[in-house]
Amino acid sequence: MMMEKQLPVRGVILSSPCLALYDPPNKALTAAAKTMHRIVPALSFKNGIRAEHATRSPEVRTEFLKDELFVHTVSVRWYQELSKAMKVSLDHAYEFPNVSLLVLQAGEDYLVDKTAAMNGLTG
Repeated sequence: MMMEKQLPVRGVILSSPCLALYDPPNKALTAAAKTMHRIVPALSFKNGIRAEHATRSPEVRTEFLKDELFVHTVSVRWYQELSKAMKVSLDHAYEFPNVSLLVLQAGEDYLVDKTAAMNGLTG
């Protein structure tokens, strides 16, 4: 939103920004997804997210496994949109406002690449 409008902000806080994936799909699957999202956008694959990658807390892991709203698959369309959003965010990082920035990132994040925010927004 900040890239589309000039808002009077003095600082930005990003909590675990998803600018790159920690363990992205292999190149063959990524290439297939680029084609398949136009033909069969609802085609889904397992997302590979395991409870132990989401949290270190045993109590939260138990709840995570019981959560009937947790989706264990991802559609090729959703993955393509995520990939596009990550690329656009990094490609346009130069447009990020010159304001104070606080990035909150887990030291052991197995979902998003924790270095992408630092490298992409400060490089």
